[in-house]
Amino acid sequence: MVSQLDAALGRFVAALDETGQRADTLIVFTSDNGGAESLRNAYLGDVADSPLNSENDPLRGEKNTLWEGGVRVCAFVNWPGVLAPRKCTAIVHAVDWFPSLAGLLGLPQADHQGWDGCARWGAIAGRDKAVRPQPLCIVHSSGRAVYDGDWKLITIGGAATRLFDIAADPFEKHDVAAENPDVVQRLLGLAAADAGRDVSALPPDLRDAPP
Repeated sequence: MVSQLDAALGRFVAALDETGQRADTLIVFTSDNGGAESLRNAYLGDVADSPLNSENDPLRGEKNTLWEGGVRVCAFVNWPGVLAPRKCTAIVHAVDWFPSLAGLLGLPQADHQGWDGCARWGAIAGRDKAVRPQPLCIVHSSGRAVYDGDWKLITIGGAATRLFDIAADPFEKHDVAAENPDVVQRLLGLAAADAGRDVSALPPDLRDAPP
C-alpha cells in the first residue's frame, strides 16, 4: 500500500512539473490517525485478516486510542520557492488546516465563524513560535487528551489521570502527574470546559438520515 501511494504521489508531482504548475502548488500530506496494529477484514472478498497490519513503535498505542501512537501522524508540507526544507515541531491538528489555508488565501478568521482550529501557517513556515496559541482537546469515547504547550494530559474512563511532558517524553513512558498536581488540575479544568461544549443531540441532518 505504501509503495502504491508513493508511486501515485510521484505521478501527481510529475504532472505538476510537466504542466508548469509546481511553483504555484502547495502540497499537504497528512493522515487522520495512527496505524491499527492488527486488522480484521471487514469488506467483501477473500482478503485475509491482517494480524500484523502496522506498527507505531516507538510511539505508545495505536489507532482508536489517545496515546501518541493513535493520534500522532506523519505529515509534510511542500511548496518549492516558498517553504525552505526544515523540520516543524509545531502541533498541528486536523482542524487547524482549514483556518491555516484560509489565512494563506487572505481570509482572516473572524470570531463569529466559530472555527474549531487556529491558523498555524506561521509556525509551519518557520516564522512564528511553534507553541499552539490555544490548548487542544482530543475527544474519544474512552476519555480525553488535552495538549497545552509541552504538556499532555490523558483521562481514560475511571483510570487515574496521566500527565506527560510530550516534548521530552514523546513515547509516554514517564507519568509525571504526581510531581505536577497544579498542572493536572489546570488541564483537568480545560478538559471540563471542553466537555461543556459537547453537543448531546445529533444534528437533524444526521439524526434523520436514512440508515
